[in-house]
Amino acid sequence: MEIIDPLKLKIQDLLSEGQPFPLNQARQRFGTADDIKQIVEAFQELRAGPRPYALVDLTPFERVGRIRELVAELDRSTNARPVMMVLSEGVLADIKSAFNSLPVLVCVYSEGGDLTSIIGGSSQDQLLKPKLLDEMKAGQIRFHLRWLRKIITEQKLTALLFHPDCLDIPSVNDPPETRAYISGTYYRKMPNGMLVSCYLNLKQMGRDYRALTTLAYEIVLELMHHFRRDVTATDEFDTLITPNNTALFLASSVQAILEKPVVPIDRLGPIPALQLQTTRLREVLNGKRVILVEEVVATGNEVDRTIVFLNHIGARLIKIIALYNLEVGTPLLVQPGQMVSLCRPKKELNYVYRSQ
Repeated sequence: MEIIDPLKLKIQDLLSEGQPFPLNQARQRFGTADDIKQIVEAFQELRAGPRPYALVDLTPFERVGRIRELVAELDRSTNARPVMMVLSEGVLADIKSAFNSLPVLVCVYSEGGDLTSIIGGSSQDQLLKPKLLDEMKAGQIRFHLRWLRKIITEQKLTALLFHPDCLDIPSVNDPPETRAYISGTYYRKMPNGMLVSCYLNLKQMGRDYRALTTLAYEIVLELMHHFRRDVTATDEFDTLITPNNTALFLASSVQAILEKPVVPIDRLGPIPALQLQTTRLREVLNGKRVILVEEVVATGNEVDRTIVFLNHIGARLIKIIALYNLEVGTPLLVQPGQMVSLCRPKKELNYVYRSQ
């Protein structure tokens, strides 16, 4: 199911303008004529495909200006049918007097994130509402906004991997010293001597502004707890931590949105070379509540090494956000519920991690 994120579109504009505090500004200043136009243009770019609906997520906002204009413009679309997602308070209050006759469908969520009703729509939509409910249920997600967003996030992040040059697949054209050929399959040789069937080169995404913003936005959504628009979730932590350079450019993008400091911890290899940094980092991070941002987790070794080091300097690890988890191994030191994996593409990539 396709989804349009007006909050992300607004943040992208503010970032490109160099505006401070883009997240807060985006949530407070949404609803201009340009915002409506941007949503409609994004919606019209979608292809209907086998599923006739596309979601427009308005849940992060206290209110949305020009709501009737937005409804009218979306209704003129010739592509997929629009479904507006709103909370029971806030945006819905702006359209409550006319919701029964809205030409677009509206999914209404409670403040806790539960789907309470689907209202509005044409006569055709009334017949298709059960199908829409089945699509949104998608198994065992119980209609909850957090779990619906989790499924959509996984789909979006998996699709980004197939962006040109982001997925490195070994082939006969690679230098012999970088590849291995075993049982009809080419593998990439890794620095630790292991072989992988493909390599996720997320640095390439940093060259695409929209892709990079999408990655950062999905991390921000997790930090905001998706539907908790009235809670300043960023008060729950002090600092973002990154253990490598790729994670650093992701966390820096998140920092630009959230206005939270980022501290890189480099050279956390099997034999850490951090003697010169330990004293300084202890001064900066001792007693701080930190969130670890990892771009790719495979075996989990880097996560464990980072946890050991953070414990050593007295930092308090609140959460680990892994953008991609290839599920080769599991970090041994992670507490239950402490690590969140936004995308698990192992099956889609047919990912293999093996010895020679």
